[in-house]
Amino acid sequence: MKKSQRLPYVNNALAVGITTLIAAVSVFVFHRRDVVSLHDMLVDGAIFGITTMLIDTAIIYPQMKSRYQKGILPAEAPRSVILKRMPRNPALFALLVGLFFAALMPAFNYIFMRFYELDALAFASFLFWRVVYAVPASVYMARLIIFRYVQPGAFAGEVAQHGDAKVSAVLPRISTLKEQYRAALSDFGMNMVLGVILGGARVGMDLGLQADESKWLFIFPAYRSGLPLSSLIYAVIVFFMMAVPVAQNILRLREGGTLPQAEKENRFFSHLPWNPWLFSAVWFVPMLLCTYAFLWGIMTVMRFEVLNFFQYFVLRLILITLLSKGMAALSAIRYIQPI
Repeated sequence: MKKSQRLPYVNNALAVGITTLIAAVSVFVFHRRDVVSLHDMLVDGAIFGITTMLIDTAIIYPQMKSRYQKGILPAEAPRSVILKRMPRNPALFALLVGLFFAALMPAFNYIFMRFYELDALAFASFLFWRVVYAVPASVYMARLIIFRYVQPGAFAGEVAQHGDAKVSAVLPRISTLKEQYRAALSDFGMNMVLGVILGGARVGMDLGLQADESKWLFIFPAYRSGLPLSSLIYAVIVFFMMAVPVAQNILRLREGGTLPQAEKENRFFSHLPWNPWLFSAVWFVPMLLCTYAFLWGIMTVMRFEVLNFFQYFVLRLILITLLSKGMAALSAIRYIQPI
């Protein structure tokens, strides 16, 4: 496949890189002080939402128009009634969607601050937070723009398109949300059970409580000082609940003939174990180190000394999402190797 036909991720790295850089620089220009208040974060979120959409559109739209005129956009793409009715004009489209994100991002910042019981952020913490949410937000906006301009009638004229690239829908589907909900619920339940077994949670025990409180469930908070042990426990959970099943699923695709073989052998991956359990075991220590680095890094930069169960659970949910994507990629590389 030619490089120019690769959609929907055509050069969105440029747009994401520029918007992320602007996001970081703006923190130094407009928020260079010891403390960034909640009000500052709300205003900053609104500005980020609309400016990022405008910048992403300015970078991506010309590429999409050029590919349309050459007839190399995908011939088939998922349909979106909402996006199809959006303005053709890129400026109007960017402004309309940008206003939506200008309202969404402050709400997102507000929920974050209230959920983690924060009234303000230190400069370093705010810089970290700004970059962390700027990257996925910009990626999503870029994909949204691309998805808009592969819709029928997105451009004037009738140029036949012959591209064969696969376009993924970016608007959330009910089935996807249900799957994410089930995954979160499974992780939540497993952590509750392990908490009871390992002492992180207690049920109906004598904790100096009143008689009518003896049947309560008490979940102890997570301390930054206790991350080595909690990271080890979580790495074990990830190994059994995610790493092995993911490797097994990828192997089944290979055995079913739906996973293509690599044309060129990767010497490192081709020498790794074929058995999903052994293959996953190879990555246990890296997963453990990544788990600790992720949790310790966030709690340190954000100055969290202690988090309650639900605050800590959100971090674990993000972590398991990242680890599962990484494990899926590693498994795919292993099982496309020639036997």
